[in-house]
Amino acid sequence: MDNRELAAQVVFYLGLAELVESRLAVSDDYKYAVNALNTCWDWIEHKNVPAATIMDLFHDDDDFGVEASMGVEHDPLLWNTWVCVAIAVAVTARVAYQQEGAHALPADLEGVGTSDTRDQFASSFRVLIPIDTVTEQYSVVVGDLPELATRSTARDLAFSVLHEAAVEFKSSAQTGAQES
Repeated sequence: MDNRELAAQVVFYLGLAELVESRLAVSDDYKYAVNALNTCWDWIEHKNVPAATIMDLFHDDDDFGVEASMGVEHDPLLWNTWVCVAIAVAVTARVAYQQEGAHALPADLEGVGTSDTRDQFASSFRVLIPIDTVTEQYSVVVGDLPELATRSTARDLAFSVLHEAAVEFKSSAQTGAQES
């Protein structure tokens, strides 16, 4: 994958994580999610964050970070939110390592970036926002973004896609109810 495709992949996950991360505000570990997402966006916008820093925000040796918070979450909605944030951070870390020219990845990142990653993200995301078309539509608009996407642009597009999908979903639900 070229740099543009890698950046689009990171923006895809980070942008959708922006739609759901505020659910974690009730968690004592919310600060980990906020810090990790802020750092990932700093990497996207400025490329001034080392991959190892992002990796530590995903999971560090002291069992802090988004992966550890996800692992102890018992509420299914919050757990799925942590999954979305964790995958977004992990994908960012993997791409950051790749762009730094790393010869080996940390073990936690070995399977990140595969179709299984996208399926797991989509599954958790649908628990939180049960409109199937959001991830697909967002993937299309992210692919059209310039390489230097900003958090603001990605977030605005994510909310716009969500709004359009919700309107379409509501309209099709009303049409289906009228036909019954």
